Amino acid sequence: NTIVSMYYVNEEDHLERAFAAATVHDMFNMCTVAVLLPLELFVMWLDGGRGGLLWHFSDAVKPDEVGDGDKWEGPLKKIVAPLTAEFIMANKDVMKAVAKGETTCKEIYDSHKSCSVQYNQTSW
Repeated sequence: NTIVSMYYVNEEDHLERAFAAATVHDMFNMCTVAVLLPLELFVMWLDGGRGGLLWHFSDAVKPDEVGDGDKWEGPLKKIVAPLTAEFIMANKDVMKAVAKGETTCKEIYDSHKSCSVQYNQTSW
């Protein structure tokens, strides 16, 4: 977060605010780890090394017909995936072209400035 805030290095006021917000967020993450990691290890110790809170939670959410090595789609993905598909339409061909150096992001942006936006119309 702190590294991302350096984007505003040329704008002093924005940099100060971004750096402060990033520092607060980083400290929140550290405090969360300081609380949850010992709790996770304690629950794992109580359970005899089988698994901590996260393991028990994921085991409770996992359907019965899914085995240990099987891939399954979690409940959150079932809710979020259709919603994000309405807003984010990734064109993998464009991503590959940029990655291979066949075009640049600026060329793509300039070519799409005059295009009209067409929204994905899905019936619910």
